[in-house]
Amino acid sequence: MGLSEGEKALLSAVMAKVAEKKEDIGSEAITRLLKDHDELKSHFSHMDLTPGSQDLKTHGGKYCQALVNEVNHADSLKEHMAKLQDQHTNTLKLSKEQIKWLLDDIRDLIGETFPSDFNEDTRVACDKYFCEVASVLTSS
Repeated sequence: MGLSEGEKALLSAVMAKVAEKKEDIGSEAITRLLKDHDELKSHFSHMDLTPGSQDLKTHGGKYCQALVNEVNHADSLKEHMAKLQDQHTNTLKLSKEQIKWLLDDIRDLIGETFPSDFNEDTRVACDKYFCEVASVLTSS
């Protein structure tokens, strides 16, 4: 399920704004993920999981930055995300569902942070893009 040119434009615009707040959005998304799915804390046991900690800001910021960067490669995510795919599938052993939970939190935070930029069309484009990212990150 590819993105239309219009959807890519919507995503590019909103993701440019995400880049400016990547650490805050990423940190809060991980905090929400761990609050709702306590069993995932073992994947982050090497980090300070206190909400707003520098560890969460750094890791969340990297995650969001990867999403920002890859939106420009939406048609070839598998090639561009190969290193991240290996890490998520073979090292972290995260399921597609687990990654989708984090991406859903990020999507929700984008909508909360930029409500005037996050209309229904943008939400749909974001859902399509994040679904593809989850598939790529968990493919073998």
